[in-house]
Amino acid sequence: HRDIEVQNGVVHYIDCVLLPKQLMLPTRRTLISYISSRAELSMFYNALRGTALMERLEQRDFEEPLTIFAPNNDAFIRFISMYPALYIDTFEERWANPDSP
Repeated sequence: HRDIEVQNGVVHYIDCVLLPKQLMLPTRRTLISYISSRAELSMFYNALRGTALMERLEQRDFEEPLTIFAPNNDAFIRFISMYPALYIDTFEERWANPDSP
């Protein structure tokens, strides 16, 4: 299922049950420690590496918990296949794709 836009918002399909804050179990994990431990999120983790956002997500002292919509590797692969010009970074790739920005 995809996210469905409606007149007054968006319906996000998810594959798990979300618990209210009162029912959340205590944990010492940070968002980044969880994301980095999941193989299916490795491309998302690599995209975050070295960013200010990653530093913020490593913190444990949020006043309110954060929600992260983390695209899995399949989502990154689909995106890259749709927009390959965004991922040309080496001289060889630019030489082979001269019309890409």
